[in-house]
Amino acid sequence: MNDSIKNLLDKKLFLVREINKLQEELIYVEKQLLDLNSLSIPQFREITTGNEFEIEVSNLETWKGYGIIYFPVELRKYFPGYEVDFELSTDNETIITHVTSAPDETEVGDLNEGKYLCGNLRPWFRRHIELRNGDKLSFTKISSKRYKLEIIKTEGG
Repeated sequence: MNDSIKNLLDKKLFLVREINKLQEELIYVEKQLLDLNSLSIPQFREITTGNEFEIEVSNLETWKGYGIIYFPVELRKYFPGYEVDFELSTDNETIITHVTSAPDETEVGDLNEGKYLCGNLRPWFRRHIELRNGDKLSFTKISSKRYKLEIIKTEGG
């Protein structure tokens, strides 16, 4: 066999081996994608934009001290998944916050766990010295990760 044919056969053998390696890598990547797809954890509920709900301010000193907003269990459905950051647009700023306070084994994105909004709320409370127990916080859903927050003063508050 002459050298040029031998070189061509060597190149062909090399290419076949490279193709086999790539096929093995492709199979591995496909398996990883299937594994990831099976972990599907929804992080946002399908809530119609414009949904509005209110939370009555209670235990204000605790809320201010810990920088939290407690919400009743029946309102949990309106917020994104556990520990998933979202925006609260207020009268003068946008706050990045999340739902927290759940058992240790709770997975990020869990749509049922959590009792408080927490994260970056202390400065907002400091700016709103007019806030009193009995006032209401009005939330309007703008998009899956954005809400508008307004204070509704009550006569007693």
